[in-house]
Amino acid sequence: MMTTMYEYSEYYQFNMPVKRLYQCFYKTELLVQWFVSQDLVLHQIVMSLQKGAEFEWVFKDARGQRTTYTGQFAEIFPEEQLIFTLKPEQEYETALDIRFERTDEGSQLHVIQSHLVDDAAYEQAVYDWQQRTRRLALLTDTARI
Repeated sequence: MMTTMYEYSEYYQFNMPVKRLYQCFYKTELLVQWFVSQDLVLHQIVMSLQKGAEFEWVFKDARGQRTTYTGQFAEIFPEEQLIFTLKPEQEYETALDIRFERTDEGSQLHVIQSHLVDDAAYEQAVYDWQQRTRRLALLTDTARI
């Protein structure tokens, strides 16, 4: 039996330099401000931005309930592309291909998330990335690059 996998692909525009946008994916103090909703706080992060390196992000809500994300970096091209796996706790692993491009207005982010197992997973990816990129757009302060 053949399993159909879904892929989400979308472009997002940002009024920030590519360098800043790229840093938002690996600098802890930036990542925690946009990757998860505001009701979660960082509990623990283990991450090294190196090809082949595994990572773990653990967040907690107000009740102390943990949410863990794990993954591994497959390819890293600074300020151009990150390819990695991402597995939220109790879910399936997906593959992410994140591309960074300079534009006249700032930068463009191309998000490709593959290995989505069904329509519900695809719709959740659409929702998650719309929410994440809204929060990410608020991090345009370049004073701390």
